[in-house]
Amino acid sequence: PNCGLCKLCNREQETGAHIFFKCRFTIRIWKSLIERLGLAHMDTSEWHMHESFYE
Repeated sequence: PNCGLCKLCNREQETGAHIFFKCRFTIRIWKSLIERLGLAHMDTSEWHMHESFYE
């Protein structure tokens, strides 16, 4: 068992915020998508989940 750890990185607790915005693997996917779509001006480090997603 992974005790609730992220199944991608196995380092942090598996939360919505972690999976979509903080996991090192997810960050790579976002950066690749942004590059392919020509959206280099986007900064994913400033993306945050709205409080309602935590509930």
